[in-house]
Amino acid sequence: MSAVQLANRTAELGYPITRGTIAKIESNSRAAKLDVVEVAVLAKALRVPPLQLLYPELPDGPVEVLPGVTVRSVSAMTWFSGEELEYTNGDLGVSWAANDSAYVQGEKWKHSLPIRGARQILRKEEQIATAQTMVSARMDAEQVEMWMRQAEELTRELAQLKDELRREGLAVSDPDE
Repeated sequence: MSAVQLANRTAELGYPITRGTIAKIESNSRAAKLDVVEVAVLAKALRVPPLQLLYPELPDGPVEVLPGVTVRSVSAMTWFSGEELEYTNGDLGVSWAANDSAYVQGEKWKHSLPIRGARQILRKEEQIATAQTMVSARMDAEQVEMWMRQAEELTRELAQLKDELRREGLAVSDPDE
């Protein structure tokens, strides 16, 4: 895609980024400074995940994630998304020593709760969808009953998970809202 096409696409998305600005970004003339909204709009225009713009060497190439700190792209990605908790050399993310108390580990782990909660919700929703699909498949009555029970149990577990996350003060919506 040319710079002109990309500029046109960003305008179509409601956040025009000029061809000149795109050229400066490409040549690093803006000192590698991008607004978050620019990253999101450029990613959408290019049809790639925003993280791929930040870490183009995904899935596992080297990336300078902080000035002077080069790590594997997968480590940078998990740190950026809040999933990284055991980065081995301590340059990124939340890491702990083997002798940290359970309380200290728990306090550090708590910071990733929104990310872990979101992942757990998505996983439960996928499991429920699978169980519901299986109920509609051609099976004998016993198998259908088993999958229906599975779907009901998963739905209860999802409700419990959402309640726990709400108690922690996190924003959790219901499909009916």
